[in-house]
This record gives sequence, structure tokens and C-alpha cells, in this order.
Amino acid sequence: MSDKNFSKCMLTFVIGGLTGAIVAMLYAPDEGAKTREVIKNYAKEKKDNAIQTRDKAVVNIKELSSKLANYTRNLIEDGKEMVQSEKDKLGTLIEETKDEIKKESDKLQAESEENSV
Repeated sequence: MSDKNFSKCMLTFVIGGLTGAIVAMLYAPDEGAKTREVIKNYAKEKKDNAIQTRDKAVVNIKELSSKLANYTRNLIEDGKEMVQSEKDKLGTLIEETKDEIKKESDKLQAESEENSV
């Protein structure tokens, strides 16, 4: 690009930028200080909303965590009770089986003694 074309391009760019700035100033709804105040208030409102949402989320997470811990404790306790119950049933079944085996053993021994006489 020649120096002459570059100068024309730069001049066009500068004129366009100035024109845009003038149009923006003419059509701006409020003065700069007021616009900055509106933006500041909007940002503060959104920040406050975000903080409230975060705080609610923290409370909800703590509540859910507590509920989950209680549920887990109850589940473990129920599991322990179920295991103990089944253990007791198994112990009873083993004792009953031992008694049956002893009875059959005594019966067979008595029959064996009768047959040997």
C-alpha cells in the first residue's frame, strides 16, 4: 500500500471514529455520571442476587448433607439389626440341626446295639 493510500485510509478511520463518538454523545439517553450510576446500581443488584443465591445454596447443601448423614446412619443401623436377626435365626437353626443330628445318631446307635445283641 502506498503512503498516499495509507494516509487516506487512516484519515477515513479517524473521521469514522469521531463521527461515531459524536453520534453516540448526541443519542446517549443520560449523561455519563448518571449512566455510570445506573450501571453501578445494576451491578450491585446482580451481585446481591448472586450472594443471596449462593447463601441459599449453602443452606440447602447443608440441609441435604445432614439428611443424607441421618439416612446413612439409619440405613447402617437397620443393616446391623438385620444382620443380627439373621445371625440369631442361623444360630437357632444350627442348634435345631444339632439336636436333630443327635437324635438320629442316638436312634441309629440304639438300633445298632439291638442288632448286635
